[in-house]
Amino acid sequence: MAVWALIGLVAAVVMRRRGHHLFAWGALGALLGPLVIPLAISSVRSDAPSERVIEAGDRGAGPIDVLIAVDGSPEATAAMYSAVELFAERLGRVALAAVLDYDTFGSTVRWDERDEALRELERDGVEISRRCGRRP
Repeated sequence: MAVWALIGLVAAVVMRRRGHHLFAWGALGALLGPLVIPLAISSVRSDAPSERVIEAGDRGAGPIDVLIAVDGSPEATAAMYSAVELFAERLGRVALAAVLDYDTFGSTVRWDERDEALRELERDGVEISRRCGRRP
């Protein structure tokens, strides 16, 4: 029984290091023991990063490229606009990235959160382009 739980605990720690929720994988590991290993392997194989170019706008004349991560919070939005204003004429490219909970992103149930994040990225991209005087 101890070996069963230990295998589950090790699987939970390994999955936590890969960005998954420790408690969820710990509960799965405690219940399933060594049977959780195929689930973990399947999850690791489907962890391919997701990149989607919404719109490639005009590149600025400046030498500075900026990556801005937004999570929908007012603080992230304020930081995004501050970065654009800070670099102004020195701004080259701006890449926006949505920040989502790792398990939410991998879930097939929570498409609405991902879709909302994409809509927010589109709105933010248009607003940044407008503030910089470029086409979105």
